[in-house]
Parts: sequence; structure tokens; C-alpha cells
Amino acid sequence: MRSILLLLLILVSVTADTQYVKVRGRVSCLVTDGGQQYIINFPNAKIQIMEDDSSDIWPNDDDKVGDVITDERGLFEKDGGDAEDFADQMFYVEIHFPCSGVHRCDDQYYRMFCKRKNPSELYKATTIRIPPRFRYKAGENPKIFPIDYLLGAKDGRDVFRNKPEL
Repeated sequence: MRSILLLLLILVSVTADTQYVKVRGRVSCLVTDGGQQYIINFPNAKIQIMEDDSSDIWPNDDDKVGDVITDERGLFEKDGGDAEDFADQMFYVEIHFPCSGVHRCDDQYYRMFCKRKNPSELYKATTIRIPPRFRYKAGENPKIFPIDYLLGAKDGRDVFRNKPEL
């Protein structure tokens, strides 16, 4: 029995491979004031980098590999990685907006969520898959996945726009 466990431990340690992703971008929201629409930066939004474990041999919860809070201009940059056994790694980003900014953004789903919750809650606005071409290994140059996310566009629906210049 011990030899089987030792063999499994060796197999797992040999097959484990750490891959990383790096994201950089901006989050903002659409605001209407006096009939005019404009975009404002959204500080204090939470950006989480997650690793999808749904395809693992032994299913378990997805791994959080990094998180960051946007600065006063709505900008962020973060990297994270995870060692994975037996499976290709798939990473994604979750963008969460704090309810404390509800009075400013036009997004109806955000407003409805925040009216029902207390101001310390976070509204999960979207999940964005990071394409495999943005993965890299230790010692390689990071491949940055750019994100420009606007909450409240298109009649209260959010939009996702990739902006390589970020």
C-alpha cells in the first residue's frame, strides 16, 4: 500500500506544471447626468484571476490565483499562477463592483443587486475567459491579457472590449 501511495505522489509531482497569466486594464461605468452620458473611472473594483478546475480528474473548487483592487483611475495590473496535475489549465477573470458606487452607474442589474444587499457587498459583473495563448511559464516573458470593461453600456448591459494599448 505504501509503495502505491509513493508511486502516486511521485507521479503527481512529476506531472505538476505551473503556468501563469497576467492581466492589465481598466474598469469604468456609464453614467447619465442631465441627459448626457459619460464614462467615469471605477475605483475599488475587485479583479480576481481564477483557475478553472471543472475539467480535473478530481473535481474541486476553482483556485483563486490572484486578486487586486483598482486604483482611483480604475486601473489594475496583476499576475498569478497555479500548478496543475493531469489537465490543461484554463484561467478566467472575475470583475466585482462594490455596492458603495451604486448611485453613479447606469447598469440596472448592478443597481437592483445593490439595493437588496448592504453597501459592503460586491456585485459580480462578469467572468472573462483568458485565451490559452496568454499563458506563460516561469522565466518566460509575460503575455499580458488586456481588459477594458465598461459597466452600464447598451441599455444596462455590460460590454467587454479588448484594448491592446492598455
